[in-house]
Amino acid sequence: MTKLARVLGAVVTASAATLALTGGIAQAAPNTVHLYTGTEALCQKIGDGGVANDVFDSYECKSGFGGYSTLVDPSPDLLAGVPVFTDAEAVCETVGTNGVTNGAWSAYYCQFGIVGWTLLVDRW
Repeated sequence: MTKLARVLGAVVTASAATLALTGGIAQAAPNTVHLYTGTEALCQKIGDGGVANDVFDSYECKSGFGGYSTLVDPSPDLLAGVPVFTDAEAVCETVGTNGVTNGAWSAYYCQFGIVGWTLLVDRW
């Protein structure tokens, strides 16, 4: 019975180690993040700007009840002050906050310019 207990203990330990390792790998992969719901044009502006500046690997504008949801797959790149899009201050703040909350970037700020507020993001 002692030998059986040792074998079962080794199997449980190996299984736990495998589960922990694969769980860590799965968490490292980027997840789709919801940033904003608004017009299709705004969704495309956010998505195109993020892809062009390597903030997102891809994006999707998904039609729903409240408008078009901007769904993005963040890139793994480290970022410092990278612009995503320019629009109204409220939109900039909402997208910036949602990006931090949902893990698309680590920090953001909205910078006022001639044509509106530009969302700049950092990821570390």
